[in-house]
Amino acid sequence: MTNLIGSRNPRIEIRTSLDGIVMSPAEIEAQEKISRQKSPSMPIQNPISSQQNRNVPQNQQENYSIVDFDLNKANPKHYVVLPARDFGGYSYPETAVCIYRLGKNNQVGEVGKALDISVENTAKELTNDTPYIGKINWEQGMKLVLGLNGTPLTPRQGLDFLALAMSNQAKDLEGNPVDSKECIRLVREVLGKENPWRAEWLDADSKYLDSNGKPTGSKGTFYLDHSHKLQNGILVPKRDIMLPHLEESKWLNWTSLVNTSNYQGMATKDTQEGKDICFYRPSKDNNSVARFYANSGRASLDCYRNPSGSDSSLGVRYASPIGRASASKTGGKK
Repeated sequence: MTNLIGSRNPRIEIRTSLDGIVMSPAEIEAQEKISRQKSPSMPIQNPISSQQNRNVPQNQQENYSIVDFDLNKANPKHYVVLPARDFGGYSYPETAVCIYRLGKNNQVGEVGKALDISVENTAKELTNDTPYIGKINWEQGMKLVLGLNGTPLTPRQGLDFLALAMSNQAKDLEGNPVDSKECIRLVREVLGKENPWRAEWLDADSKYLDSNGKPTGSKGTFYLDHSHKLQNGILVPKRDIMLPHLEESKWLNWTSLVNTSNYQGMATKDTQEGKDICFYRPSKDNNSVARFYANSGRASLDCYRNPSGSDSSLGVRYASPIGRASASKTGGKK
């Protein structure tokens, strides 16, 4: 099967033109820079090193959900099973990923109430009118998924999830092949170069800090906060030094992006240029998080997005390790 990045043709194919593009990656970054100067930045968490993690009591490393969403009661056809992967410095377990962005139901409403997050279906998926929650910023998106005892997708998981959907090998929770038409719909939804505009948050928050862990405008080190947990209503990340990555924003080849991105989901110098997907590199302003977004002109893996931003068509996707234990219901505010 040929890989796609969004076409209305029922065949999965890569579009090779830049139809609808009106601004270059550099122009969009300049526009975003003006926007983020007007928006408050997110607070910076203290680093959580691997050594610190080993010294923390085991129960403090767990996610404390508001409700324990039961995958066994979910429609098995609404999930794709993402196989476990081990990259050495980073791994993730076998994970169930919903084929729709998170929509409102009673349990989601309970989580929103506990965390003081307004949750309403504000948009519909372009391919089948399934409603989903928008008008949430990055922090709220992460908390909603974690409050349901889920795990928001990291950029690496997001790339692997879409590549699996393109492979014709995706299976649902019962082990049955996911219908090829559903896979096409899913990929179109995330990466299709068509209107309306839609997007979804990913679990990655970049920081640029000095040797004392403070924000710096001069010489510093890039870190990536990811794999967040919810503890007493607060996001607690795992923080790693960011691996070498592409330090400019540019159009890339999709297959090369999947195959050459590092385990943090960032494009590298080995990623080939192309016309499939635009990669926006993280910024040093300590105000950059990740998301997928697409419209009539582009499909993007955007690691430069202002975390305080929101839009009616900007949501989040629910995912959860298969077979994870129930969590204590202590994730909300005290």
